[in-house]
Amino acid sequence: MRVLLATIAASAAALLLASVASAEESSDMDTFVAAGLFYEEGNYEEAARTYEHLVGLGYRDATLYYNLANAYYKSEDAGHAILNYLRASRLAPFDEDIEANLYFVREQLESPNSREATIPAFVQISEFVPWITFNQAAMATLSSWLVFGLLCVMFIWVRRFRKSVVLGRVAAVAVLCIFIFGSISIGKHMERLHWQQVAVVTTEATGVFHGPRESDDPRFSLDAGSEIRLIEARGAWWKVGIFDTGVEGWIAAADAETVLSNRG
Repeated sequence: MRVLLATIAASAAALLLASVASAEESSDMDTFVAAGLFYEEGNYEEAARTYEHLVGLGYRDATLYYNLANAYYKSEDAGHAILNYLRASRLAPFDEDIEANLYFVREQLESPNSREATIPAFVQISEFVPWITFNQAAMATLSSWLVFGLLCVMFIWVRRFRKSVVLGRVAAVAVLCIFIFGSISIGKHMERLHWQQVAVVTTEATGVFHGPRESDDPRFSLDAGSEIRLIEARGAWWKVGIFDTGVEGWIAAADAETVLSNRG
């Protein structure tokens, strides 16, 4: 009887949790729809705030970032528009609408410092396998190496020719698996490092200084939407590099955001 009651209680708890999760998803979908209505009504700032609320809840989706970027652009906030177009492009690197809008906004910026970040080929290639994480790929690579090592030992000890041929073929497959999983592992890891280093100026302008301080006059300034490379973070300051020119300097960390944060 106690077992039956415990089973019933567990089932009821599971159903309750499922209903709560379903209600939360329905509420979030209503929020997404509401943001779209704000956008259609021309209330772009409210649309951006509503989309940001969903991002704050942990949603990471190319469509969400794309809509958020559109709302920011309509709100005349080029910095956050480019930032979120890049975030959308990271999740959907071959989406023509995202790339077209990103190109359009970049062209609107007349500042010579508003240069675009170059996306390495390995970043685009690694996006073909979004279903595998870096840790999973690393474990698969290690397992492939272990299998390959065992096959090598067996190949040495086996004397018969036919068995050696079979083992040779299996070893070739193992080597191919090592290459594939190793490439995926390295690509995914480098992809994360790349996007953690690409940043966008999100304030109207930010001064670039010789060091992490404001005691001196800035060397020059970067306008909103300028795409930069994060080199070092030191407290409230970032050491950044300018794409194309390679010029380096320090800016206030609050004036820019990276495309990919440590939270993912």
